[in-house]
Amino acid sequence: MAASSAAGQQATVGDESSSALNIVLHPAVIVSITDHYTRARANTKTPRPRVVGGLVGTQRGRTIEMHSAYELLVSEDADGGLVFDMEFLRKKHQLIVDVQEEYQFLGWYSTGTAPSAADLAVQTLLREEGINESPLYMVLDPTPPPGTKELPIDIYESELRIIDDSPTYRFVHTAYSIYSGESERIAVDHVAHLSSVATAESSSSVTTHAGGIANAVENLSGRLAIILRYLKAVQAGTAEADPRILRMVKAVVLQLPVATTGAGTEFDLEFVAQYNDTLLTTYLATLTKAASAVNNMVDKFNVVATSDLDVAAFQSAVTEWLETAWTAVDAATATSAVLVVGNEAADVDSVVCALAWAYTLRNKAIEGCVVLPVIGVPAAELPLRTEVTALLAATCIDASLFAYPDTVQQVVDAVGRDAVTIHLVDHNVVRMPALVSLGSAVNAIIDHHTDEGAHDAAAPRRIETVGSCATLVTEMIEAGNLPPPLAFMLLATVLVDTVNLAPEAGKVTSADEAATRSLCQAIAPCGGGDDHVALVNTLFEQMQAAKFDVSALSCAQLLARDAKYYTTPAGLGYAIPGVFLNGAEFVVRAGGATELAIALSDYAAAKHAHFVVVMLTQPSDSGVSREMIVYVPASTPDASTLLNRLVDFLVSVNNSELQLQTTAACSDAGSTDAGVIVHLAQGNATASRKRIAPLLVEFTASM
Repeated sequence: MAASSAAGQQATVGDESSSALNIVLHPAVIVSITDHYTRARANTKTPRPRVVGGLVGTQRGRTIEMHSAYELLVSEDADGGLVFDMEFLRKKHQLIVDVQEEYQFLGWYSTGTAPSAADLAVQTLLREEGINESPLYMVLDPTPPPGTKELPIDIYESELRIIDDSPTYRFVHTAYSIYSGESERIAVDHVAHLSSVATAESSSSVTTHAGGIANAVENLSGRLAIILRYLKAVQAGTAEADPRILRMVKAVVLQLPVATTGAGTEFDLEFVAQYNDTLLTTYLATLTKAASAVNNMVDKFNVVATSDLDVAAFQSAVTEWLETAWTAVDAATATSAVLVVGNEAADVDSVVCALAWAYTLRNKAIEGCVVLPVIGVPAAELPLRTEVTALLAATCIDASLFAYPDTVQQVVDAVGRDAVTIHLVDHNVVRMPALVSLGSAVNAIIDHHTDEGAHDAAAPRRIETVGSCATLVTEMIEAGNLPPPLAFMLLATVLVDTVNLAPEAGKVTSADEAATRSLCQAIAPCGGGDDHVALVNTLFEQMQAAKFDVSALSCAQLLARDAKYYTTPAGLGYAIPGVFLNGAEFVVRAGGATELAIALSDYAAAKHAHFVVVMLTQPSDSGVSREMIVYVPASTPDASTLLNRLVDFLVSVNNSELQLQTTAACSDAGSTDAGVIVHLAQGNATASRKRIAPLLVEFTASM
């Protein structure tokens, strides 16, 4: 329903309201509105899109609390008036009331700088529709002038006044205050500390406070356990009862609160309720933080190039291709399949190369043949690769349409093993368990890692030492034949892998530089511009920010985020995860050195690894700095011996190029029930996992 634009009527704003309302604004409302605006900006070329939504909360007497906000379906008519979908508004509000019975529709919000005549018409519409007899109107200015110290939010009431002997509605300012509960403070604190690069300074104060409490509780628990063991020993007669000690124990016990525990008790119910509230708050804060990071990244990518790359056409073509392929698989109408498989790390190079090569092959496939990119990790783990998700979001690619280790078997079963062809990108040996038995089906390899000598019959079999596999894919496809969004993705990948073509990083080759020039030229006619240096530098900065933003990931997620797994013919398994933190920060993220050893033990057990080498990487002024954690679980036979042999090998004369030195970051957990661990500083930052992996292959071959 349209709100009349009230042509000729001025949206006058009077002085402060005389209604004496006490309006309380909760931070969740502000977060919801800013998120709405950010998403609108990411999806439109309008520099300052206007967004409109509803405000809900409670009203008790003269006190109104705005608890939440939600989007409304609104459009503009020919006269500039707002057209509301009233049916949607009522259904949306009913859903909220079903969950929060005390919530009422309090009014509406809009972004902008000041009310207009059309806004007064909305007030009239809401009254006439019976939504609210006196709705409030909130205006949030998303781009306040520089130096503004006050919150750029105004709240208005509409009052009926007699002006020039005529009853006229006008807006009047209404004062408000900000209030947040404990859960909101935690959530807002988490979001407020959002940082593109995880550092100690960007940590939430809530996390620090909670960590202090956790340590205090752990220390108290440990001391109580000592007292309990003593009392049990006295009771069993194995220790002498010392009256002085018993009096001290009694004094301590009397200071502790008495809590009756057990299912159904008041303490248990209250504890579970608070625990659930805390978990929910943490999850919401994490989701909000992640959404903010993705929105920010998409916005910045749009600034760089993607806004003019015709992303919509590319996204439509990719979606149609992959949906058609899966439909053929589901209906069992596919007669053959080409699987373009990335490596088990599923980093940005692996994912983008698999997509680009599969996209190129799709038009060359015979009738009945489906072509699918296969990602090397389960779908649930892909969001842990923040630079991958940022790049896919910027180009509007739906990652759920890719094949994964848990879905690729469905494709093999649909067409039959003999009808499957495998193309490997960014690795040269089949390691995915579902495809290992199909090694003879590999007939193409494009890779930049050390040649492991497998699949000699593959053609093409292109394995060259360049900075990025995306460079080889670009050469084989020819950049001029790439859709601009795909060229954009390949360019971002080359820059990440070569550290922005920096010679000091020791990765870039002349082929990488040539591929970068070709990809920039492919993008330039569609919005990339002629200033290739500015495009390259800006794109690299945004990719680095996304890559190193691991602030929301746990220790277990960091280990699973970017890892490669190996198994020797003798059955010795090992893992090489990459973590974008330094050693000290990684220990803190785990909760301490002992907790890190436990986390590594769980990780090794899940991956059937006899040892783990964690590659730690952090951005620095010169590019990146590197460290290494070598861990052997207690379950491995002669764990200490294996650890010493491995460390000696890595720091030996033959491998002095790594410039490894032991440090004290993990010294507290040097030898625990969970295993043995050593932390090494790596002086040569140019030696990445691509160099370490062949060394470990050499080490395990000598065992």
